[in-house]
Amino acid sequence: MKTLFALVRNTFRETIRDRILLVIAFFGVILIVSTLFLSAISVRQDEKVLLDLGLGLIDIFGMLITIFVGTQLIFREVDKRTIFVILSKPVTRAHFLLSKFFGLGAILLLITSVMLFVFMLVIGFQTDLIIHDDIIGCAFIGKLLLITFFSFLSFLLMLALVIFFSSFMTPVLAAFSSLTVFVIGHLTDDIRMFAQNQVNVSPVFEKIADAIYFGFPNFSILNVKNFILNDIPFTVAELFAAAGGAVAWMILLLLLGTFFFSQREF
Repeated sequence: MKTLFALVRNTFRETIRDRILLVIAFFGVILIVSTLFLSAISVRQDEKVLLDLGLGLIDIFGMLITIFVGTQLIFREVDKRTIFVILSKPVTRAHFLLSKFFGLGAILLLITSVMLFVFMLVIGFQTDLIIHDDIIGCAFIGKLLLITFFSFLSFLLMLALVIFFSSFMTPVLAAFSSLTVFVIGHLTDDIRMFAQNQVNVSPVFEKIADAIYFGFPNFSILNVKNFILNDIPFTVAELFAAAGGAVAWMILLLLLGTFFFSQREF
């Protein structure tokens, strides 16, 4: 455990200095602040525009950091040959991959928290959703925290995907493959629903739809923004099921990534 913690801390320190990470994070904060001006394009819908833009930008920049930085985590160590120094010590390849996951995961948590804090300042300045008549809207803040938590879970799931593909692919292929799975993961519910609701759908297509539904991570269930902001009914059990499914996929992807990485020759 001490070895893993030391590796995670080292990954955090190295990655936080990454120029790409800093540039993406900087523009993420700037664009969230710019929602103050962009919301002016909508008459009588300033609050909705602010929420959609701000939460959407948190999702976009969180995914950009995950993909562009995550694909470099393993490649950089292999390219600079520092991986030989690391693995020559009492460090397993599983520890190596887990350190990359938790290290960048900690950075994602930090940056997501900063962007959410800036976004809440913008909302508090521009609207009365957070503070109304000198009363803090704890319920609304709770909604934002819950939405952002599930966005963070989607970042971690994407990170597990990136690390899995990076364990045996080049950074470009890993990024492309992760994006492909991400897009399919947002369509699994629609594909399965289409197969079940159509009358003249062949049994083969239904089986393919089921295979896609169960064979790919379901990113769409982690997008709870519309449900929460529009007060669409949902249960706590559904939230736990969505979070539990995401965690299960993370564990599976990291295990598979460890297996492929252990077979890799440098």
